[in-house]
Amino acid sequence: MQLIDARNDTHLWAEHYDRDVADVFAIQTEIAQRIADQLRAKLSAAEKAAIVERPTTDLVAYAYYTKAKEMDMLTNWEGDEINLNQKVELLEKAVQRDPNFALAYCALARTQTYLSNGPGTDQHLELAKKAAEAALRVRPDLGEAHLELARYYFYAAIYTNTGDFDRARDKLTIARRTLPNDSETLLIAAKIDRHQNRWDSAVANLQKAIELDPRNVEAGYWLGRTYFEMRRYSEYEQLLTKDAAKGDPWSEYLLADVKLAQGDPVAAQSLLDQVPLDFSPHEEIWWTRFHAALYLRDYDAASGVIAATSGKWTDDGLAEGEVARAHGDKQNALAAFAAPRTLSNAPAQSCIWRWFTRGPASARSRSSNSKLSQRSRLARRTVISSSIRVGILCAVIRVLTRSLPQRRLPADSLPRPSLAKAGSSPQKSRSF
Repeated sequence: MQLIDARNDTHLWAEHYDRDVADVFAIQTEIAQRIADQLRAKLSAAEKAAIVERPTTDLVAYAYYTKAKEMDMLTNWEGDEINLNQKVELLEKAVQRDPNFALAYCALARTQTYLSNGPGTDQHLELAKKAAEAALRVRPDLGEAHLELARYYFYAAIYTNTGDFDRARDKLTIARRTLPNDSETLLIAAKIDRHQNRWDSAVANLQKAIELDPRNVEAGYWLGRTYFEMRRYSEYEQLLTKDAAKGDPWSEYLLADVKLAQGDPVAAQSLLDQVPLDFSPHEEIWWTRFHAALYLRDYDAASGVIAATSGKWTDDGLAEGEVARAHGDKQNALAAFAAPRTLSNAPAQSCIWRWFTRGPASARSRSSNSKLSQRSRLARRTVISSSIRVGILCAVIRVLTRSLPQRRLPADSLPRPSLAKAGSSPQKSRSF
């Protein structure tokens, strides 16, 4: 096992462990303590107790839990729902074996939330609430349980269209008491800020989330989208350019979107030419392709996009109406705009809902952090099994995010503000 400063790749510490894994939690405690010592972290009595705390007494339940956590690394857009359902099965087995396994309940709550496809479509959101409440019954002081309830209340406010985010903010405040360096609390706070037209606060929360966890791809995505909606295009480009230079299709597509917003369809088309045509994880890339062609007055290419995606992603009537209007054909444009418009592909619709509520974190994660992937391959050479390896990693992160001498956030960084005046949003957006 190695400890490396990710800021400059400096090697800080390494140790080889070849042990009997009958007591995996003892190994976790030892490794967490050694890393804390190397970082010269001064631990309080509560933090020392957290290091030796055992999440469960059932090693089989723990194996189910770590296997589910390991699946986070394997998720991609195409198989997102399949992986999430498999995670639910594993986590349900974990809590069946140990009904007091609070962290497994928390992971189950988060997974059920991510399975929800939108308002009135399923019961996953309520199952998420039940799992989070079960975790609180077992451990009323557990920050992770309050975090998952905050996540539930956030999505419940969206799905019911009430705009009532107060309970989510209350739970985030409680979660931060034991998770002061957790990026997820800031990510959810930023999403609430976006809904309440508190755009500068959203940017600040997202920037802090990325500072605490540079690998939080979802926070990076929403920071970019917030820059875009505030028309802070140059800052958004800075986020995207590095990945685009490596040939990342996500970043090239998003840069093309920025160029279109800046009124430069030539540059947008140049970027889109580098994105493979079979790269189509959601409908927005096809709208970007369509509008780039339309703005360049290449109407044949625009019609080609409609034909290539008819009945799958695009709203054919709207797109055809735009082409007709660009041609000056008012009669056909009006007819196309007046036609009933539906998205016929239900699985695609559920994917789009998840896209706008959570962003493309799972899809992008596979194409980033090459150094992390290399280290993961090296880690597989250890004699400790993969499930135990992930468990050690989770334990170390859980302890260190509580105890490292990082700059703590001010107590008032998650206020419950009054709503901004109507219309103060810099740009209307469908994003959540």
